[in-house]
Amino acid sequence: MMKIRILALIACSFLIFTFTGLGQSQEEEPVPTLVPPTLVPTAATAPNEVLRNTSNLARIQQDGMVRIGILYSEPPFGELTIRGEVIGFDADLARAMAEAWDVEVELVQVTRQSAPEMLRANAVDMLIAAQVHRRELDTQFEFSQTYYIGQQAMLVRNSDDFSTLSELAVRPIGVVIGSEAELAVQDWAAQNGYSLDIRPYLTLDAAYTALVLGEVDGIVGRHGRLRRVITHPDLVRFLDEPVAREPYAVVMSRQDIHLRNLVNRTLQYLLVEGKIEELAKTYFPDSPFSSADYIVWENIGDEAPNIAATLTDYPLPTQFTLERLLSEGTLRVSGLTPPAEGASLVEQRLASINQAVVNAMAARWGVQVIPVEGNGDAAIQAVINGQADLAIGIMPDWNYADNVDFSMPYFMHGDRLLVPKNSNISGFLDLRGQRWIAIPNSDPEARDRALAWA
Repeated sequence: MMKIRILALIACSFLIFTFTGLGQSQEEEPVPTLVPPTLVPTAATAPNEVLRNTSNLARIQQDGMVRIGILYSEPPFGELTIRGEVIGFDADLARAMAEAWDVEVELVQVTRQSAPEMLRANAVDMLIAAQVHRRELDTQFEFSQTYYIGQQAMLVRNSDDFSTLSELAVRPIGVVIGSEAELAVQDWAAQNGYSLDIRPYLTLDAAYTALVLGEVDGIVGRHGRLRRVITHPDLVRFLDEPVAREPYAVVMSRQDIHLRNLVNRTLQYLLVEGKIEELAKTYFPDSPFSSADYIVWENIGDEAPNIAATLTDYPLPTQFTLERLLSEGTLRVSGLTPPAEGASLVEQRLASINQAVVNAMAARWGVQVIPVEGNGDAAIQAVINGQADLAIGIMPDWNYADNVDFSMPYFMHGDRLLVPKNSNISGFLDLRGQRWIAIPNSDPEARDRALAWA
């Protein structure tokens, strides 16, 4: 797996008090289940948020058991077989995580409607239930890093010469009414300035029939669900361009930071070990897997995370950063110290990018930036010591995970293998024997990295 340099922000704790509900889908299929799904969507409740003083990890450590909520009616993520076995990508991922922690696992059935309350009521420790990470839910739940990237896809007839979504902007498009696919296609249209002819259907089967009969020129739905309704594979095909990418994540209770960190580290460990790629190829054979879609932090280690050594308590700060930010209108940022004289062009450009990112955030927040001296490790220490609110230009590192939070990556760069067009060279494996690889004289470490990739 090629390693990519990642830059992220780190920050102290933020506290926000708003609530929404986990996304609900109305395009479920009749798959065997133990708990009947709720037929009428229920309004999400908004209980008062209570700060945690102990992670759910404490109970998992004590009982040697992790309880994971799974959908029993969402193949290939989770499915109850006629033999009473729970199978699927999510079910196998749950078992792999429990095995890495050396604990037992209890797979608990949840539905789209029951999952949020079961998590809040501590009936389950986490959800691995085909949950798409949505921004509006971050104020209610903790989400892990992405473990699978799905998509809302466009299915068209083979006989039509469509190759891009824009070619369907003036054509009738079918969706299941009230589904995530309908929202995805509306968002795509708004972002690209189109006014689409969207035709609603009660079920995905009805939309598929309309496509085959020529009533619509495309239908939008989750890739896996569309694959399951195709009865004439010679008549239809998927466009390569997705309507929307959907990052699937593990969901945990709000503020359970230690459990979130353990889950993230375990997902990265399973990625390095090849387990996630194995599951993806098993359950999504038609979807190409790319390790470039996933992030592995520095110092992940060669062994599975030790659950017994993971922290479970939460020493709360005397003041939350957001409170001071709102009251004083200033943002203290480390990592902005200009590079030394004679710094490389790459270092100078990174410094410019970092400054531009901070300026853009401060402008959106309406605050003034106060630079704090220090880059790299010194910038991280400034956050840990309370001298800075954020540090920028930081490589996510597990050695600091107990002291700071890392943002999602805002900039990625790394080594790439450049080959002649149409050469049929897909990687270092195809360069064995008497083949030559060029490296730039300006990068003295390039040779060692090329040998490492090989």
